[in-house]
Amino acid sequence: MNAYFEAKNIDVFYEKIHALSNVSISLAEGDIVAVIGTNGAGKTTALRAVTGLTPIAAGEIWFDGKRIDRMPP
Repeated sequence: MNAYFEAKNIDVFYEKIHALSNVSISLAEGDIVAVIGTNGAGKTTALRAVTGLTPIAAGEIWFDGKRIDRMPP
């Protein structure tokens, strides 16, 4: 089954702080996901990156066969 949503090797920086390093996730249509972790683990940064609210420094984000990381939120 092909991925419906895929984030590949995502890196995010806040100035000099490397907030996400080489993060990847692949989901099929209908998957349900929970992101859990301690404060400062990168949950909000990951969500902001995949929605386009925080720019990614490296990697790709795909949704339904289309690359979306270069699109506005």
